[in-house]
Formats: sequence, structure tokens, C-alpha cells
Amino acid sequence: MSMSMKTSLVMLAAVALVGCGGDDDIVAPDAAVDGGIDARVIDAGPRPDGGPECDVVTNDGCTAGMKCTLLTTAGRSTLRCGTGGSGTQGSPCTTTVSGDNCANGFLCLVGPGATASTCHKVCDPAVANTCPMSGTMMTACQVTVNGVADLDLCGAVRVCDPLDQSTCSASQGCFITAGADGKPLPQCLTAGSIAPGASCTGQGANACMRGSSCFNTGGGARRCFFHCRVPSGVPMCAGAATGGMTCGANTMISATFGTCQ
Repeated sequence: MSMSMKTSLVMLAAVALVGCGGDDDIVAPDAAVDGGIDARVIDAGPRPDGGPECDVVTNDGCTAGMKCTLLTTAGRSTLRCGTGGSGTQGSPCTTTVSGDNCANGFLCLVGPGATASTCHKVCDPAVANTCPMSGTMMTACQVTVNGVADLDLCGAVRVCDPLDQSTCSASQGCFITAGADGKPLPQCLTAGSIAPGASCTGQGANACMRGSSCFNTGGGARRCFFHCRVPSGVPMCAGAATGGMTCGANTMISATFGTCQ
């Protein structure tokens, strides 16, 4: 099997696990595809009254007329029962000490790259096509909440050029995730710190450094691969810094896309 074909198979397996509805996040969008929610909003501290948290997906634990949402007490935000509304994906929203105005299964947060709060649907990065459109904009299961484990939300897809990182902001990179149809989808996500060639097993596409993505290598293992231009252009493979000297082509992304090996 040629190096090019091997790379294509690796990439196919990788994107099939990244995100939903557009993710990923992702990631897994990228499981934990994007940690872009402001850390000042969410705290991993215990529920103030010591009681159990509710289920934000099923609404279990809440009485009729109440919803499972993020409530803040003494500077700590946890999932508890509160008031709700009718807002869906992308709807402007507001929060109070008793709840928010998003519908059941949606949380009101300032998403990655945003300045105002909107409703975000709770999603599962392992299930495709669970994220709705936000007006005319596709969304993906690519938003995670700092300090709250196992909570993934739908966020706007920001399509980009994986061979030109300048199409994303300085703190982001253009990572290869999966679209709603399961095909590779390059999108801007907050960049990680894992170097090309290093293991990123159990993490999302954007766990890697800007200019690379986390892909499956078989047997459940994942590794960061640096993006390169085929046949030999910018960006190009440079050895240890890019995880390899050879640029293996992958036409699933584009005729000029490859990864260093």
C-alpha cells in the first residue's frame, strides 16, 4: 500500500470520530473539541447545598416546569434545576440567579470567539447530526465547558484553510474535524500544545499545536500530524519539528493537502 493511501485511511478513521453535526468538536471536534467558554463563568466547585446535580440532557432530577441548567452561587456554577425559556441554538439569552431563558437541553453561555451570550444545545460528540443549524450557520459538537466534566455543546463552525493558519485567530488553528455528512471539515478551534508526532490518544483534533491535527493511527491510538502542502510547498515537512520529513498526500481533504510522516 502506498504512503498516500495509508495516510488517506488514517485520516478517514480519524475524522469519523471528530465532532458531530458539523465537530468537533470536534472532536471528538473533537471530544473536548474547544475549551472556549470563559473560565470565569464556570467553576468545578461542588454544588453549594451539597445536593446531587441534575441531568441536563434528560432533565431528570427536576420537577415539572423546571430545567437542568447552570446556576451560580458564591462564584461557583454547577448543573442544578432552575427556570427556563424557549431559546434554541444561537438565540440571544440572559441568565439570572434562578435560571436562563433557553429551552430544555440548551445552556446560556458566551461561546468561543463570541462577546454575547447565546443558547447552546447540549450534544454528544460520539453521535453525528445532533447539532442544529443556527440560522444559516452550521454548528458542531465542539464546545466544552471549563471545569464541568462530560459536558459538550454545539457551537458555530468556522471553516478555514488547513494549509493557511492565518485564516484563524492567533490563539486558534485550522483543525481537521468531521462535518455533518461525516466528511473531513477544516475549522477554526482553540489550539492545543501537543507537538507533531506525539501521542494525542483520547483527545480531540485541536489537542495538537497550531498547524497540526490529532488523527487515529489504529488500535485506538491517536497522534498529532502536521499539515503539509503536496508535493513540496509551504507549509512543508522539516523533520523533528513537524513529526517527519515526508509529506503524505490525502486527497480526501484537497489535492494539495498532506501530513508529515
